[in-house]
Amino acid sequence: MSNVGKYLSRYSEPEAHALLDFPPTVFEYCVVIPVRDEKAYFLQQFVERFSDNTNPILLILVINQPNTQYDTTLNAQLAAKAKNVFARTTWCHQHLSLHSHSNCHLLIVDRYSRTPIPADQGVGLARKIGADIACSLYHTQQLNNALVLSTDADAQLPSHYFSACQQHNPQNTSAVVFDFTHIKDTDDQNDPCFNATQLYEKALKYFRRGLDFAGSPYAFYTLGSTLGFSIEQYCQARGFPKRAGGEDFYLLNKLAKLGTVHFQHEICISITARESDRVPFGTGPAVAKIRQLDNPSEDYCYYHPAVFSCLKQWLALLPTFWAALDTGENPATCIPAALNSAARAVNSAKFFEHAIRQCRSFDAFCKQFHQWFDAFITLKFIHHLQQSLYPAQPLLPSIQTLNNHINDSCHD
Repeated sequence: MSNVGKYLSRYSEPEAHALLDFPPTVFEYCVVIPVRDEKAYFLQQFVERFSDNTNPILLILVINQPNTQYDTTLNAQLAAKAKNVFARTTWCHQHLSLHSHSNCHLLIVDRYSRTPIPADQGVGLARKIGADIACSLYHTQQLNNALVLSTDADAQLPSHYFSACQQHNPQNTSAVVFDFTHIKDTDDQNDPCFNATQLYEKALKYFRRGLDFAGSPYAFYTLGSTLGFSIEQYCQARGFPKRAGGEDFYLLNKLAKLGTVHFQHEICISITARESDRVPFGTGPAVAKIRQLDNPSEDYCYYHPAVFSCLKQWLALLPTFWAALDTGENPATCIPAALNSAARAVNSAKFFEHAIRQCRSFDAFCKQFHQWFDAFITLKFIHHLQQSLYPAQPLLPSIQTLNNHINDSCHD
């Protein structure tokens, strides 16, 4: 049995097995969008942009709400309007229905009216349901492309969005991540929500650039609205984690260990800046905190640029660590004093003990190191540096300092 078949039989959601008598249409591309209490304008935009595509496109819309929310009015209105936009109904089964408009097809998954989603599983389960359906269609050869795209209702997709699928090489790419920018939701020239969101966007891009400067293989955005994933590796990673937030981070962390996460900067997703409290962390809560500051542009603090220099120094020690292991020495003696505390905080000694037993070459050591020192441990390392040595600093001057470091390193 293939990896996809094993995943579907053991770990997939019930919806992946509810495609009885599904129409024989073979889709070229698939995009998954979880939605909750949204307006339907994004569906009209989708149809206007992609209905003339020569290849059939499937949009899987998982309309969901937590089991702690009882008012289904907005979700019911969204479902009704979605069926108006995709006017032709071609199939229904249980809480699934398929609709079409030209070469755009919409599969609606109703997880709001009868079987709402457990509150603690939130958007993670919603994304997983949609992605698992895509895996099922791929397994039955009704989806051609092995790259499934993931986005959100507040995202505006560029006309060349599906070119990511055409460029996808499933042999070595486990995921793709797109660039993004935030756009205004109103005509207000001094929209405080947009201004705060712009600051948070700068912080996210600063953090990714800092990781890239340090040489981390985990230097990619972790936004559910800006990614695509290989079905094969998605199944190996056992799908999206069923969490109320952070599901994109944890999935990408796994996928990065199974193949390359490719940053496709030529595809840029426009995300509408708006208030949101649907997840416990991420853009919505971060923007809310920024808006509470008296002077956000000066008072908003983020990681000190020195933490990226420390991370760069740490990652550059890999040949030194291996040389010590290879000669029977303790790699801990090679760690600079400034990094000792952070190294202990991530329990590097335990990894070195593992490496002594398992690694027989430098290449094997590097692979094992990055399997251990992943996106999560990298964040833990940075947080310890922030708490112990380098407190958060105002964002805007920190960006300039990092840019100077990058420019200096380019001239070395």
